[in-house]
Amino acid sequence: MSILHRVEAQPIAIETTHDFEVDAPIAPIITIEGRVPKHEAPIESLHAFAEREMQIATSRFMVEVAVNAEANVMPEARDMEIHLTKTDSGSFTLGNGWEPADVYTYSSTDPYQGNNPGMFQAATALIEATIAVANELKGSEDPMLTYLTSQRSRGGKRATVVTKALINMDKSVGDWITSLPDAERLRPVAHPWQDSGTVICDANGEIAELPNTPALNALVGGAGDGRAVREREAWEKAVLSRLVDLDRLPGGRLVITSLGTGTGEPAVDTGIALTNLRGIGVTVNGFDINPRSLMVADYLVARKQEQHAGGVAIEFVPRTANILSHEGIKEAVAGTDAQIYEAVGFAEYVPSANATDSLEQKQREIMKKMGCLSAEEFYGAIYESMPKGSILMTGNMRDDSPQAAFVTGGLGWKGIIQRSTESYLQILSDAGIPGNAVGLYVPDGEESAGVYNLVAITKL
Repeated sequence: MSILHRVEAQPIAIETTHDFEVDAPIAPIITIEGRVPKHEAPIESLHAFAEREMQIATSRFMVEVAVNAEANVMPEARDMEIHLTKTDSGSFTLGNGWEPADVYTYSSTDPYQGNNPGMFQAATALIEATIAVANELKGSEDPMLTYLTSQRSRGGKRATVVTKALINMDKSVGDWITSLPDAERLRPVAHPWQDSGTVICDANGEIAELPNTPALNALVGGAGDGRAVREREAWEKAVLSRLVDLDRLPGGRLVITSLGTGTGEPAVDTGIALTNLRGIGVTVNGFDINPRSLMVADYLVARKQEQHAGGVAIEFVPRTANILSHEGIKEAVAGTDAQIYEAVGFAEYVPSANATDSLEQKQREIMKKMGCLSAEEFYGAIYESMPKGSILMTGNMRDDSPQAAFVTGGLGWKGIIQRSTESYLQILSDAGIPGNAVGLYVPDGEESAGVYNLVAITKL
């Protein structure tokens, strides 16, 4: 057994949600030193093991959230800082001689994690404990212990023992997890603050705002993948401020087309940050297959327009389209004649035609039958349709992302295809995108979340 330390804690009430219950009061907290030993026990024992360890981990997390006061940083101090350092592009040359024009490493300073060290530490401990349990359950064919396919359950009805424990520890966290991967649920990840919340559109088309709880803020604000979401938006703003000449915009208006836009908020915020109240209008064309997400986008843009009255003229143009078809790409890219195209957070759901991983191969077979483009076809069609001089901002989750096992095995997030830097660049090469059109940005291993390889592609 692991070496255990018992720490007495006062019972506290935990509000639960959905169909699962948490025993109360909380059991004494147990911290685990070292790796949980490998279990070769009957399924019943593995269930009991997972339930016990997750109860310990989630109880500890909730106590830490309760005793740490959450810092609510002023809005003007919440922007993440991104630091770019140029490095040698030759180390990223593919076997066919293809190499990116420029390579940078990026690091970040995250205001949420920096101002909430207690919350950050609580989230890290919970995530590490969850990953340890998930690793113990690997190889099980019991769907209550591990997710057996890329398709996670909806509504938490068939969540694993691990995910149930995360759902039950806090009502807001539970609602968030069981709604994944809805695009609307990324808002608290990007804005983990007391005065922020989740904006959703219900089945009747009504908009509702759900407040963030300290537990949800601690989890998504403290998680490495939460930091990565904030990094990629800060990266867009930093890189585009170097690449876009605002004094030479046709008609004095910045046009951004967002592919798989979700709520459109990152693209809109990027446009506002770039124009910086210079009297330049911003048009964001948001393409998505989910009309509810686009309705949320309309609501958020209207609210931002009020906040920037007399400053930026913001226009959001929602478009429902299948961007994994040649027709959809032509409409979205050539049809909008934008200066900036962005598809950050989308490519890791598009399987490659040359996949070697069996799960990705199965995903590709299914999507091919549905008439969807492969990753290579997707990027090739975008680049071919882009007007000369325009820029595509995109990227992919890395295969060495430190907390990926929590996202997939803990939260049960479906369909994510992590890729090595080489395999991702090979997709761009096979798509027919010239290397001298590509700027590659790789994360600093110590001063970033380490989750995303990001690229800025300029149409030559």
